[in-house]
Amino acid sequence: MISKKIILVFLGLFLVSSVLALPIYVKPLDGSGNVQPSTAFNYTFNFTTGADCSGVVLSNSSTITTGTDGVGFIDINVSEASSIPSYLCEYKNGTLRANHSLSSQLFGDVYVSGNVGIGTAEPGAKLEVNVGAVNSGINVFGSAIPQFQIGADTPHSL
Repeated sequence: MISKKIILVFLGLFLVSSVLALPIYVKPLDGSGNVQPSTAFNYTFNFTTGADCSGVVLSNSSTITTGTDGVGFIDINVSEASSIPSYLCEYKNGTLRANHSLSSQLFGDVYVSGNVGIGTAEPGAKLEVNVGAVNSGINVFGSAIPQFQIGADTPHSL
């Protein structure tokens, strides 16, 4: 039973780590409003705290080539953002194209500066999962040597 809980926790950690990539689709149009299939564009995406594109907390510059349908795609790793951004400033070929407002929930789900609790309102570890009984659950402690603890058991190194 305990090994199933450990597997579930590690599966959950894997799923959380997979949301650190933010997918962005672009469909650049020409001056007449037509799609531009099989065309390369230089994009810069600045995640910022200011509506005027100031306070850059993460920047990504990439060449995106559209497909035959005129749509291009990129996954941006957002795990290195220094804080939670409020805006995404989109530059195409060096010119600001758009300033998008970001929902705090978008990064609230992937940027966690404190402890996370499942089944507890006051987690005492980086990840604490309680299943209802006293001293039951799984705790994960982050440090130079990560450890996990099951119930009141002695912490074990990962």
